[in-house]
Amino acid sequence: MGSGPAGIDTFTPASPTRRRAVVVLGMHRSGTSATTAMLAFLGVEIGEPSEHLPPPGEGSAETNRKGFFELQPIVEYQERILAALGRRWDTIAPLPDPDQWTLHPEVRAIKTELKSYLRQRFGTTSRWGFKDPRTCRLLPLWLDVLRELGCEPSFLIVVRNPKSVAHSLAARDGFSLLKGEQLWLLHMSEVITQTRGYRRVVTSYEELLQDPRRQLLRVAERLELPLADDAEIERYCTQFLEPEMNHHPSQGSAELGAELDPEVQRLYRYLMALAKDEVDFDPEYESKLAKDVLADARYRLIGELEAEVYRQDAAIREVREQADQALAAAKRKVAEERALRTQAEEALAIARREQQRLLDELEQMRERLATLEGALSSQLRQQQLLADRLHILESSVSWRLTAPLRVVRWYQLRWWPRRRNP
Repeated sequence: MGSGPAGIDTFTPASPTRRRAVVVLGMHRSGTSATTAMLAFLGVEIGEPSEHLPPPGEGSAETNRKGFFELQPIVEYQERILAALGRRWDTIAPLPDPDQWTLHPEVRAIKTELKSYLRQRFGTTSRWGFKDPRTCRLLPLWLDVLRELGCEPSFLIVVRNPKSVAHSLAARDGFSLLKGEQLWLLHMSEVITQTRGYRRVVTSYEELLQDPRRQLLRVAERLELPLADDAEIERYCTQFLEPEMNHHPSQGSAELGAELDPEVQRLYRYLMALAKDEVDFDPEYESKLAKDVLADARYRLIGELEAEVYRQDAAIREVREQADQALAAAKRKVAEERALRTQAEEALAIARREQQRLLDELEQMRERLATLEGALSSQLRQQQLLADRLHILESSVSWRLTAPLRVVRWYQLRWWPRRRNP
């Protein structure tokens, strides 16, 4: 590393053949999304919109309407790593010694998945980049990953007024201003101390909004990135960036206020001086920062307390999930029983209708039977009358006297046709 322009660690020129990774670093709510979009205009592959976290919907407390420019798989990997270490992105405490947590079995397994994803997604890309504020807390792991992938890292560090960040977090997440300021201090302290010795440049979100062209040219020069043509630069400056993107603005260091933690004030002023090219990186201050902030026992204690709270929250969420599952199962059971009851009621209604139909048919058959019985009784009476008349007739003298004639007539009817037609 040699001497160079203020605000940048200088190196021998980047190798034109070695693959490079540009990592955007900054606290949440610090303008890292707008800064990451800049990289697309400087020849850096940052992924397709379909790969990024989706922009917030209407009614959301989130304000990044133009998108987060965060690759969703990377965000998910980093959330899993933090969870494996009993942390979240808003834990107010540094992680343990990197030599310990980077060797955590679950972290190592996730690291393998992460490298596989990066090889598949950026394996043949000469310049690629990404941003996720969680990276600030996990830089030791990323330095290992990039080294193992054969990528030369460069760091684009984004700073924003810590009061603005704290107010933005309060509006979005309901954090106290003190928590927001301390999170800013931890994120930016880790960024500055972990990137020492690497190619890096600091830019300010406020400076970016005020003079985007200058910042874009400055970043391109310091990180040795190819410039877009004037038309593309103008499109980024006029169409993508808008003054309204600076939510919860402050007026710079003069607006910090005496109530702000002195260490927060010192670090912010240092970073702003770097962003304005007023000073060089100060290794002595950065070493002292690592000792005074990152090694502070207060943060360790707070981290342990927060970790316990997170564990309890996780236990409560687990119990709640189990209760929700039990309730859902009970609701399904009730729904099934209601469905069975409905089916039974429908079957009963069908059976009743069928019973009524059969009863109606039976009544009709009874009526028909009564009619037939009446007809039969009438026929029997007529038959009896005829039988009585026949008996009277057969008992009469004339019937007996004409008996021979009836015999002769019978023979005539029986045999006469045969004799006529032999």
